[in-house]
Amino acid sequence: MEKNFLPKSEKIDVTIKKKPQEDPVGLFLERFDKTLDIEHAVKGEIDLSYLTAEQKAESMWAVFQNIQKAVIRIKVRQEMNETRRELKDKKREPSEEELNDLRLGLGMIKNLYADEEVKKAYRDNYQRHIQESKSINGDLENFKVLKKTILFEEKNFDDYSKRIFGKRGKTTEIDRLLFKTSKNRLGEIRNKLKDLLDTNAELRVLDQFEKISEYAKQLEEEGYMWLPSRRKALEDFEEAAIFGGPLLVFGESGTGKTELIRATSVKLTGKISAETGGKNVRLQDLVAKPAIAGDRNFYKFGDIGRAATGKTTTLEDERMDDGRIVIDDEFNLLDQAEQIERLAKIASWKPGRRVMLPGITEEIEIAPNFLYCASVNLASEKYAGGRKDIPLEVMRKFRKKMEVGFLSREEIYDAMQAALMDENGRMRVAKGEIGPAYDEKEEIKTVEKDGQKIKQNVRVWEMREQEERGGKTVASGGFIWRLSGAIDQLNKSIAHEETVLKSKGEAQYLNKILIDIGQITQFMKNYIATEDKISLEQFVIEEIRSQFSEMKSFSMEDRELTREFFAHFDIDLNDDAEKLISKFEIMTPRDIGLLSPYVKYEKVVSEEPVLSESFYVSVEGKRVEYKIQKFEKDGTEFIPGEVYATVTEDGKKYARKFLGVDKKNGLPVLVPYKKEPNPHPENPSSFERTDISIAQKIMERGGKEFFLGPNDAEQTFGFKLEAKDIPPLEIDGKPLTREEIERHQKLGDKLVLNFDKTPDGIPLNIEEMAERALKVLGSDGNVIERDKDGKPTKYLLYKDQFAENGKLKSGAWFFGEAEIRKQTPKAGWQFVSPDILPNSTSKNYLAQTELLIENAKNNFFDGKFPPEYQEAEKEFQTKKPEIEELIKDNKYIEAVKAISTLKISNLLHEPVQNTIFRYLVSFKKGKQLFTDGKYSWSICASSDGGFLSFGDADADGAHVRGSKPDFSYGLLGVVSSRF
Repeated sequence: MEKNFLPKSEKIDVTIKKKPQEDPVGLFLERFDKTLDIEHAVKGEIDLSYLTAEQKAESMWAVFQNIQKAVIRIKVRQEMNETRRELKDKKREPSEEELNDLRLGLGMIKNLYADEEVKKAYRDNYQRHIQESKSINGDLENFKVLKKTILFEEKNFDDYSKRIFGKRGKTTEIDRLLFKTSKNRLGEIRNKLKDLLDTNAELRVLDQFEKISEYAKQLEEEGYMWLPSRRKALEDFEEAAIFGGPLLVFGESGTGKTELIRATSVKLTGKISAETGGKNVRLQDLVAKPAIAGDRNFYKFGDIGRAATGKTTTLEDERMDDGRIVIDDEFNLLDQAEQIERLAKIASWKPGRRVMLPGITEEIEIAPNFLYCASVNLASEKYAGGRKDIPLEVMRKFRKKMEVGFLSREEIYDAMQAALMDENGRMRVAKGEIGPAYDEKEEIKTVEKDGQKIKQNVRVWEMREQEERGGKTVASGGFIWRLSGAIDQLNKSIAHEETVLKSKGEAQYLNKILIDIGQITQFMKNYIATEDKISLEQFVIEEIRSQFSEMKSFSMEDRELTREFFAHFDIDLNDDAEKLISKFEIMTPRDIGLLSPYVKYEKVVSEEPVLSESFYVSVEGKRVEYKIQKFEKDGTEFIPGEVYATVTEDGKKYARKFLGVDKKNGLPVLVPYKKEPNPHPENPSSFERTDISIAQKIMERGGKEFFLGPNDAEQTFGFKLEAKDIPPLEIDGKPLTREEIERHQKLGDKLVLNFDKTPDGIPLNIEEMAERALKVLGSDGNVIERDKDGKPTKYLLYKDQFAENGKLKSGAWFFGEAEIRKQTPKAGWQFVSPDILPNSTSKNYLAQTELLIENAKNNFFDGKFPPEYQEAEKEFQTKKPEIEELIKDNKYIEAVKAISTLKISNLLHEPVQNTIFRYLVSFKKGKQLFTDGKYSWSICASSDGGFLSFGDADADGAHVRGSKPDFSYGLLGVVSSRF
């Protein structure tokens, strides 16, 4: 056996680190003793000819990492034996198996390193990684310390939890204080890391890489990934388990409740949890059953009994273990009497307490690690007929109730990346198969440095959701990113949440989930292990199709719906064509971190100071100094650099450019936009029309939000209006009388002036309105509220449909609806109810139309329609049966077309563009609409036979959705409208 083949002068790890960071593999080969015969160790044994130079370089680096660790282990063991020689005169030498592994590994490294193409690919990318690391500023060391501290504190927290869990019933105040201290310290360190990452884009990228690496390590070592939602659930579970009794864990089927409890059980007890035998087994049988051995009668413990006592039979004097956590799955499927009995008894089984177990006549001590967890899918409105509820007296027995939800798309994506990563932090699949597609764009930001405002030209990477390919719009990005979207939508479907297929109504919901994240990550591991010479996409599709063929218990409808979800993300499960394999590129940690769309990465291209003051010289030669800031007068806000129409003392209107506020007198500084005589910039004024002014005073009796006029439109969308741009105050093509205005004011209606285009002719479609309104709102754009850490907590428009600048996201379901996107609001004056009519929900579209007819007849026209409305109502009643038949036959496109052309629809139903127009104008004026979750159904149609609605302005922002005309919903109503 060869001995002393390791470097003699220094420890191997120190030797490697002392070499300048340019070629660690070359250094390793130089320093390694020649005593180990590796010259021909792997020649002819391993064929790598099918790999590219980049793939060979990755393999060389992976083997190098493994060999390096093995050598260090042997060296450390030898040194430890040296120090113990006086006590034990025998050194542990490397085994023959260890030496053979070293020969193979070293031989492979040497042969690959001798290949010039491989060596160049390795050196170039290693140097790129070093330069990327150096580019991170001085925060890098602080980052490393915080990351290391978090891992230490998480382990500390888990260790405290495990120790105290085993002492339940005997815990002291010191134990409780130590636990709370550990929890608080962990929270503080996490907050410090968050604050640091908020200030450094490069660190955010590195942090993402390290998160994926940690998940990969957890998957390999524990078979479970502690993704953010699961880590939080673990800590909640640990705290509840320590200080409470039975736990209720609930969530949808497929969320991973059982896997979470199993993994948590290992953390808390070092043992896998026990599980009950099924819903038809009585508690007494799960605790113990009578048995006979020879002439001795005893009890044999069942699943719950073994977990509670740590024994298998009553014959045992000592426990075999300290008990276990037990999972009682599908608890709510038990008969209510059985639920009541179980909880009534188990709730009193405290660790360390002696109790009489059901059916056993002797007292038995409850083991320290016993914990009862009931796992359920609770009944809800969504599943009112298919799930049993838990009696209130049973619910009260649970000390803690924990909900386990589906993984977010971010977590799904991270989990799949982790499954593709090897133990050395390298991705063994082509970059083109993983991440989203991005577009680069430049933004202007203003920041403060050393007390001075700085304007930055920042390059940002904006994710592209869709793209045109082969004459159609398809999802963008690599297969893994698109696959994460499909799995996320499957989860939403089984949870009865709105999906990308919402136009299908109730048909968008799966009855059973066919594919979950556990299966998908296993596919990833299998792909890496098999080194298949096909693309990852083709490999996974074949695996899914293979599973489909075995899924006899799933309905054809569920299988077809699953295919539709995949197809939405450009994954065709029916396609037999061979998928092209993307070119493999070596990815550095920075490359891997940048694969995540959830890491907001930006790069400062240039910086320049922002002027806060300036001056101009008037035509009279007078120097006027001013501050560059906004100015507001009479409800008009003046923004530096913008041009405004102003009226001078002689009554003439001129275009003026606003520069800022005069430093001496505080008046606005407005200069001629074009050379014009007699400017009087100190007296700016808006236009005024007497008839509009009267209407405004009447409508504003109920509050300023009940009149949305020309000034409001200006301030919302940032354009300037002249008198010629204001239409006459008319409704139904007739001038409005004071009597009609008074009538609608008493009804509680709003009077709104809608515009379909800007004064210079630009159509105000949905996207144009959103962009202009969010630009006026300022740098935060679509984000209207943030928490104390600056994290967005509330959006104006739905964040998954609209970008922060108002651009329509390619992921929005109506992105490809050309007709919807080009339509504009119905221009002119409008009376509209401030909210949906209270009795208009839970009605289909035709029923809502009938409601609008009755509302208009009784409230607008004193019970009798004028001729135009009479004719429209008659047409509706005549065509209604025909339309109902179309809907019954699921001919939604024809039905929607027929409804859309009805005169009554166009008289009384509001276009969705007007709803959005009013929503934006109202918010700018200080009143946000639709915050109660309700939607307003409109007359605008989608191409698949649905009518658009708008509303539900929750924290994620107001949505645009589409629903078939026979759909009804408790939050979907209609506004009363009259143009």
